[in-house]
Amino acid sequence: APDFGRAFFEAHPERKPWHDAKDGEVWVLTYEGKDFAFGFDSRDERFVYASGETWFPHTDPGITGGRRIWPEDAS
Repeated sequence: APDFGRAFFEAHPERKPWHDAKDGEVWVLTYEGKDFAFGFDSRDERFVYASGETWFPHTDPGITGGRRIWPEDAS
């Protein structure tokens, strides 16, 4: 019997906080077990490393964690 629940969740993955990043924000992302700081570029919906040579789509499944570090959250 097909597993409709699994198929649904694979087709509709959980939204992560970094999926809602805004232009110019800086996030620390965990990628392949290491933390890196990336700026977000809304034109291409991707995170860009400081050198500009490395980037990831904001939905890259290799991103396993993330937190915004700029601007700071005032809450």
